[in-house]
Amino acid sequence: MTAPFGRFLWASTLWAIATFTLCYVALPLASALTGLSTFQLPWTLPADIVAFGLTWSAVACWLRLRSEGGGALRLDLHGLATSDRIPASMAGGLLVWGVLHNILPGLTTFGTMSMTFLGFFLLSNMIENVLFGAILGTVTRTRRDAFIAGALLQMGLSLSCWIL
Repeated sequence: MTAPFGRFLWASTLWAIATFTLCYVALPLASALTGLSTFQLPWTLPADIVAFGLTWSAVACWLRLRSEGGGALRLDLHGLATSDRIPASMAGGLLVWGVLHNILPGLTTFGTMSMTFLGFFLLSNMIENVLFGAILGTVTRTRRDAFIAGALLQMGLSLSCWIL
């Protein structure tokens, strides 16, 4: 199946913005309101928005390169509900997120987090990666490609957030 590149990009961008809003605004706000973490949005959100914009621009370029002649994007929806591509993308993203969060200077390692906060943090990142995986799973054809796409998306987003 093919989809017009512009329409798919528009729809996937809206999906990605909704995912970003949930995972980088609503869930951190809920975490602060419930006392799991301190309220840091005024300091983290501006850099997170820039990091998301840079990362999503790279994804848009990748999607453009995958489109056929720049006009249509081949989607592989056949068997997507029973496919492992979305979980593979999620696994790639979570692996990169987990490694980077524990090795990059200045980030709180998992071992120093309370179990309650770590559980919440893991759950929110699982949600983030499965929602981004829903996009990546439709444009990749194999579990390996989906895993790599999820890992690269999370690497771009994580490193951009860390650098900024």
